[in-house]
Amino acid sequence: MRFVPKKESKKEPLLRKDDFSSYLEEKAREMAPRDVEALLAQAEKARESAYSLSDRIGNQMSLAIELLTDHHNGECPQIPYYTISLLAEAVYYFLDPNDVIPDWIPEIGRLDDALVVELAFERGVDGVRRYCAWKGIDDSAIYPPVPLRPAAAAIADEPAPKTAKKVAKKKSTSAKSKSKAKPKAAKKKAKKAAKSPRRATAKRKSKRS
Repeated sequence: MRFVPKKESKKEPLLRKDDFSSYLEEKAREMAPRDVEALLAQAEKARESAYSLSDRIGNQMSLAIELLTDHHNGECPQIPYYTISLLAEAVYYFLDPNDVIPDWIPEIGRLDDALVVELAFERGVDGVRRYCAWKGIDDSAIYPPVPLRPAAAAIADEPAPKTAKKVAKKKSTSAKSKSKAKPKAAKKKAKKAAKSPRRATAKRKSKRS
């Protein structure tokens, strides 16, 4: 018998982005206003820890804390509580050293913390953008513009394709043919109108005779 090596099955990761997203959604539903108040006591600690990871996470954490503070003080009633609860839960998760991936594990211990913060801003984007517009905050550091892909950029710079040019030519020729056809139709009507009275008078003469 011929030996056929077994195909190696791809190992799926134990935790996916969707797992963290569903966890965040579930915990955010349990968030109460009193929880937000207790969270703000650790605001400075969360901000400093976030900036130690990266400027982007630090900017997101600073904005989250500012938004939660204004919400607690009753200064931004137009922000959906869905956004409030998402951001609050993300800060709680960030501060918990014994979360899904414990913070004391070298190199990977804080990756899940950064991911949960990103997910909170991703899911609560409508409320965050509304808050930034109200406060006059530039959110480009939080939601940087997505660059065009090379193919899309090339299409944007290219002239109109040949098919579009052909369609435009067909439209112009059809418009010209219609404009030429109108005078011909008008001439035919005029000729008919000119002939019709003569026929009527000829019929009358024949009856009289």
